[in-house]
Amino acid sequence: MRNERGVRALAVLAVAAPAVGAVGAVDASSGTRGASESTDGAAVDLALSVSAGSVDPGGTVTVTFVVENTGSEAASDASLDARFPNAWSARSHSDDGAQFAERGVGWLFDTLEPGAERTVTVTMTVPEDADGTDFTLRAQVGDRDRNTAKGSTTIVVGEK
Repeated sequence: MRNERGVRALAVLAVAAPAVGAVGAVDASSGTRGASESTDGAAVDLALSVSAGSVDPGGTVTVTFVVENTGSEAASDASLDARFPNAWSARSHSDDGAQFAERGVGWLFDTLEPGAERTVTVTMTVPEDADGTDFTLRAQVGDRDRNTAKGSTTIVVGEK
């Protein structure tokens, strides 16, 4: 298509769709929990909660993630991804039937059946030189059909 000056023009049509999923977050430092649920009656409805404690520099902290499908259909190829500081390292993890990521911190769930709930944990080592600044951990779960849920918690890092 050309405009009135003979210059080629391209029309772009963009469609935005709302994200699907329920979001739940547990903040272990304050004990509060926030959640908002999808209202579209989705067949797959993912939920994620995240909890952790506090840690001193050089110590370890265990973070618990609970992934749930509250929908009426199975979620395929669901993955959980958590964003930790690069200097923190994974010391151990529990997988509840999921596959732990070889890089980063995350898990792959082949299928989450309706009503299924999976609990996975990771114990992270915090460097000795951590500056005592609290860290907000953000995590997201999503499936092949782009159903998603997010969660976060604050990890309180003590001072040396």
